[in-house]
Amino acid sequence: MQGATSRGAVAEAGEAYLREYAAMYPRERAAYGFFPFGAAYMGIHSGDGRVTDYSTGAVQARIAALEAWGTTLAALEPQATSDDDRTDLAILRWVRGAELFALRELQPHIHHPAHYNDTVDVSGYIRRDYAPLEERLQSLLSHLRAIPDALAVARSNLAGPLARIPLLQARMSYRGHIAFLQKDLLDAVRVTPSAALGTEIEGAAEAAINAVADLVDHLGNLEASATDDFALGEERFLGLLRAFELVDLSLDELRAAGQADLDRNLAALTEACRSIDPQASPREVSDRLREDHPPADGLLPAAAAVLESLRSFVVEHGLVSLPSSVPPTVAETLPFHRWGFASMDSPGAFEDAGAGGHYYVTSPEPDWTSAQKEQWMRRFFRASIVNTSAHETYPGHYVQSMHKRLAPTTVQKAFDSFTHWEAWAHYAEELILEQGFGAGDPAQLVAQLQGALLRNARYMVAIGMHCDGMSVDDATRVIMDATLMDELPARREAERGTFDPGYGNYTLGKLMLRKLRHDAEQELGAAFNLGAFHDAFLGNGAPPFPIVRRRMLRYDDGRLL
Repeated sequence: MQGATSRGAVAEAGEAYLREYAAMYPRERAAYGFFPFGAAYMGIHSGDGRVTDYSTGAVQARIAALEAWGTTLAALEPQATSDDDRTDLAILRWVRGAELFALRELQPHIHHPAHYNDTVDVSGYIRRDYAPLEERLQSLLSHLRAIPDALAVARSNLAGPLARIPLLQARMSYRGHIAFLQKDLLDAVRVTPSAALGTEIEGAAEAAINAVADLVDHLGNLEASATDDFALGEERFLGLLRAFELVDLSLDELRAAGQADLDRNLAALTEACRSIDPQASPREVSDRLREDHPPADGLLPAAAAVLESLRSFVVEHGLVSLPSSVPPTVAETLPFHRWGFASMDSPGAFEDAGAGGHYYVTSPEPDWTSAQKEQWMRRFFRASIVNTSAHETYPGHYVQSMHKRLAPTTVQKAFDSFTHWEAWAHYAEELILEQGFGAGDPAQLVAQLQGALLRNARYMVAIGMHCDGMSVDDATRVIMDATLMDELPARREAERGTFDPGYGNYTLGKLMLRKLRHDAEQELGAAFNLGAFHDAFLGNGAPPFPIVRRRMLRYDDGRLL
């Protein structure tokens, strides 16, 4: 395994845990949007060609193994003598606890109909050049052959009743997989030098397509019994934060922090809009800015055009080091991931550091009306493309992934906190303007603040929908009011919150990162260097904030906000 270390018992335990983890989750990206992150996502390809077994027996066996791991990790405490050992042990305890919470409490394989998206996602075999083509195609063939049995288990597990909006979203995603398997996959495998292998893949793809179609039909049959009961409730919502992020705050503390940041950003947005036109309302200014967007077929070129200016700015201002000079490739979002506006798919932490990644941008759907397409494109007004690109590429996720590959231990490379991951990218949007990008252009500030207000709104409606009985309609209005967003994208955002309760953690993470930076500045005084702080933050991998605070501060008072 690339990047493995041999520091003793803790390191050996970490690699043993990772081997078991990779065997259970060979190609699993996420449950409930952020956990568990699986082996192929990390860049560990020993499990390629296999899928996760979510049968009752397999899940119970995994729970038993995790319970046994608790004893193993407790016995390692006296041997964790170095800072890296202590950090690794804390990460392993966190990952174990989060995985247990997912399997016992959330049970996404039973309650979350889109959970099996990654079971049928075979795009990585052809998108990432991590091994010779024929080797990847052999793994692809094995994976395709495993899909029918895995989805038979999925149909058994997803017995219903299920929440309506996540169910409809899942059906749309699975239809996207069918489209990918029918066209994109077969177009890609036609380049194989082995005609026989190509024929086998085509046959296995047909069987996989039929299995996905059966799952779509199965979910369609469950629509009649679908409910509006998607909420986690306060106990599980707070339990999720404790298990997945080691954040132990009350709902009142969470609400107060979120509302204060929302109010701060609203006031700043009002002032920025006033600087553009003192006579116009913020909505009128926003509407005017949103008219300045590229045509739908010019969205990807517009996104590509801003990357070099962002990269140059990061380098010239010493914001953070860039371990790789290879830029990402801008591409259209794949058919089965089109619920978001944009995303960054970087090579895994154990993959070639020189490899690029894919910066995916979502154009309007071809079957939308002209009015719907215009609403969608207004989200991509030109200043907002810069803001989104800073989040996803430079200095955001793409730079983050470069540093993660350089983390000092196998365990620190392997496991990600969603809140840590999104904290950096959301902070990056604000950072570039703070450091002078755009030369004080108020339109750029409006775009950044609208992005921040979207995260503020997500934060508040996640709490509202999962703890306070807020409806999707009410959440849509909250998002529209906070962000000045049109109804179609605002409703998409509200609907996402029904199946991704952690999507408010962008704001939570940024607030915790700002607090960490403040504490480091107070501790170091004149010796504080912003670029060095950023390198140190990214150099610790991406563990939960309580772990990284203990790593970076000499005196940690434990206060996250």
